[in-house]
Amino acid sequence: MKILKFFIALFLLPFLTASCVFGHYLVFQAYVNWSWAQASWFLGGFLLWVIYFFFLPRPNWLYVFGHECTHALAVVMSGGKIDDFKVTSRGGQVVCNKMSAWIALSPYLVPLYPLIIGLIWGVLLVFLPKLSEFQNIFLFTWGLTWSFHVTFTLYVMGRVQTDFSSQGYIFSFVVIALVNLWMVLILAWWWLQPFGLKEGAGQFLDMLMNHYGFVWDGMMDLMKNLLKRIATAHEIS
Repeated sequence: MKILKFFIALFLLPFLTASCVFGHYLVFQAYVNWSWAQASWFLGGFLLWVIYFFFLPRPNWLYVFGHECTHALAVVMSGGKIDDFKVTSRGGQVVCNKMSAWIALSPYLVPLYPLIIGLIWGVLLVFLPKLSEFQNIFLFTWGLTWSFHVTFTLYVMGRVQTDFSSQGYIFSFVVIALVNLWMVLILAWWWLQPFGLKEGAGQFLDMLMNHYGFVWDGMMDLMKNLLKRIATAHEIS
């Protein structure tokens, strides 16, 4: 299965690069509607956590707890059974009767704390609409929790993890990058609305076709050169 996942990861690489280009296009188009005040609150929270992460003691237990909770939720969503749940500041473990790529990689794909904060904020606005006046506080907190997810995810990706080795490192990293990138792109589009959904889908489809076309043309050129060399070697012999 690891070999198959390796080739799946290779197949997804053009999708990832096209997504990055689309992200650049989205930011460029959204520049006109960009709210620097709101962005400053979000980025302020994001950068504050980055500083905290590198210069102050990290709350490892909080990350491990969220990490293992996400594993456990993925197990339950997959119809599995949890036999044991352990959390310490040095690491944790979820013992279950089921394993899959979704279960193994779920803590890196699902930003648990930003998701919780976002859901709480959304529910509060339904019942207390006047809380929208405090949107900047939410954006600051959301930026802080998103930074928590990103920094710890990148930190763990630089270490040996059975979550990655069980699925293959290349497959794991490509999937993690792709899913997190698209979460950011969808949230950015929803927030800034730089273009319509149909226009955005059309632009991304064009980018996707160009990237896969480039890879296909490169493979065909490589194949042609290889066949020419084989033919030349055969004529010489």
